[in-house]
Amino acid sequence: MPPGDATIEGMATHIVVIEDDSGIGSSLARTLEGQGYQVAWRTTAQDGMAAVQAATALVILDLGLPDQDGLDVCRQLRAGVPGPQVLILTARGAEADVVLGLDAGADDYLTKPFRLAELLARVRACTRRAEGDRDQVVVGDLAVDIDSHTVTLAGEEVLLRPKEFDLLATLARTAG
Repeated sequence: MPPGDATIEGMATHIVVIEDDSGIGSSLARTLEGQGYQVAWRTTAQDGMAAVQAATALVILDLGLPDQDGLDVCRQLRAGVPGPQVLILTARGAEADVVLGLDAGADDYLTKPFRLAELLARVRACTRRAEGDRDQVVVGDLAVDIDSHTVTLAGEEVLLRPKEFDLLATLARTAG
């Protein structure tokens, strides 16, 4: 696990990588998994957006995707509340591109080619910010995310009615 901790209250931090270049995407996914993160790598904007969950802490986003511009994807991610951190990883390195990316809602921006140690440091910084934003109670294998109203048991999402969620959240906060 990296020095910045790849866990949110004992759960592996979930990262979605949206990158159409198979060399970069597979290498990045392997590296992040080796650091203790739970990674979903997708090659299209549509598949990437479908992989984003309530517990997703970070989306690493390429701008040059085959089915949609990454800036539009970033704006869509920002429309969700609460949304994950967004790290744009792209070949577009002009100052105007960086400004557009940050103005579209990205939390960080890194150009290709990139240094792996720097990328991992930025991932740790983004996931730390995401962890600070979450109100989550964990009891054993049970994780109750108060902000997103989601529950996972042993990594599997559990669907609950609103009253069931409220009752479980109360019991989890007073466990023991």
